[in-house]
Amino acid sequence: MDQSVRRDKSIRPFLGNNDIQRVTLYGAFQGSRVNIVSPVEIHDPWPAIVIEGPEFQVNFLHSYLLKLVSATVSKDDDKWDGVYRKNAERTDLFYKYSKEPWSRVELMEHRFRRDAMLYGNLKLAEVSLLEIIYADKQVFSQSIGLPIGLKNGEVEIPIVAFLH
Repeated sequence: MDQSVRRDKSIRPFLGNNDIQRVTLYGAFQGSRVNIVSPVEIHDPWPAIVIEGPEFQVNFLHSYLLKLVSATVSKDDDKWDGVYRKNAERTDLFYKYSKEPWSRVELMEHRFRRDAMLYGNLKLAEVSLLEIIYADKQVFSQSIGLPIGLKNGEVEIPIVAFLH
């Protein structure tokens, strides 16, 4: 086959909390239905983290997620690369990090929550549930506390949407 001719390799889309292989952080924000989800598989077009939930809460979080990007943009590694509003109930967050699968768990368990508190001043729940689903089967589920040694943020996610 001619080397100049390449087959297009299409990668399936990452389906967030409906994907068959995912790392999910439930209850990151006290009283909120927002889920923080990361794919187990690593493909360049996929986001590092997907934030899914009610539109008014995802809208609220958007400006705080932009703070994560602007606070780490000058770093060579260990930085948030961008925020993309996929739809009303989903925002994708991109991060430059290792391609090892364990790095996804560490990203969800520590880095996202650390940076949300540190750079976004977001108040997180004291305890969240971290779950890993692989091939549509739960392989890990454990309650986790906030990263040690960090002060929780002050900005609380709104629990009720007020209609004007």
